[in-house]
Amino acid sequence: MRIDWSPYEWCDQRSYHLSSYVAKKGDKVKKGQVICKSGNTGKGTGPHYHLSIVFRKKGDPIDDAHMTFVDPLKVLSGEVRGVYTPLSYWNTNMINTQVRNTMQNLIGHDVSDSQAQYESDRLVNVYKNDIGDWYEAFYNASKEAQTFRIGRVNELVLRQKQQIAELEAQVVKLQTDIIAKDNQILGLQVDLKNANLQVDSLSSQLDQANKDNEELTNKNKVLEIAVVDLKKENEVLTTQIDQQETLIENLNAENARLKEDLATCEAGHTIDPDITFNFLGYVFVINKIKK
Repeated sequence: MRIDWSPYEWCDQRSYHLSSYVAKKGDKVKKGQVICKSGNTGKGTGPHYHLSIVFRKKGDPIDDAHMTFVDPLKVLSGEVRGVYTPLSYWNTNMINTQVRNTMQNLIGHDVSDSQAQYESDRLVNVYKNDIGDWYEAFYNASKEAQTFRIGRVNELVLRQKQQIAELEAQVVKLQTDIIAKDNQILGLQVDLKNANLQVDSLSSQLDQANKDNEELTNKNKVLEIAVVDLKKENEVLTTQIDQQETLIENLNAENARLKEDLATCEAGHTIDPDITFNFLGYVFVINKIKK
């Protein structure tokens, strides 16, 4: 990867023993972007990343004779700001930028302008532009700060573990409550099933009662018709009884007359002929008794 380091030189970063490339030729990459993946080629004893940084003058051919190999750590730390670029090129803004990049690489996150300016002033005023001494002091301070942060992180981790334990206890309680609720639901489901069976039984009984009621209603209608018929027959019989009573009265009257006639016969009188009467549908003819 070639970096336009300054108007005077290129900075080439070479990666070796890779398992694969992510970025390809011509891509523009930015900080934090994955450009390749480490591997274990050649005489390597395990997966690793081999970084080589070289500087060369712009315009020189690309070969080892025209390149200067530099310790990557010194470049990353800012100790080496270039090989062929005059020191006069590194103005205050560039120093601030270099210091900021070095700080961010060491502490692992962005720094504010005030922090970068503070360290740049310390580099100029305290360490007299000796970037090596400044880097060592800042590294040690960062290490102490990191140790403090690790302690704080451990405290936070412990606190979070306690919270997790409490949450797990709550989860266990909730699971127990859920099991109890599930059992209650199962009991209610059994009760509901039994209730449904009772409802089905009552429905069957109601259907049977409705059928019985329908049969009774039909029988009642038949009985009502029979009652009407019996009333009609009763009226006919009543009429016949009236007629028979009238006939009986007539017979009684005729019987009384016959008794009178009989008494007359016994007294020695004759009976005139052509005396007729009807008795139970039979016609009788009696001669009058004459003296």
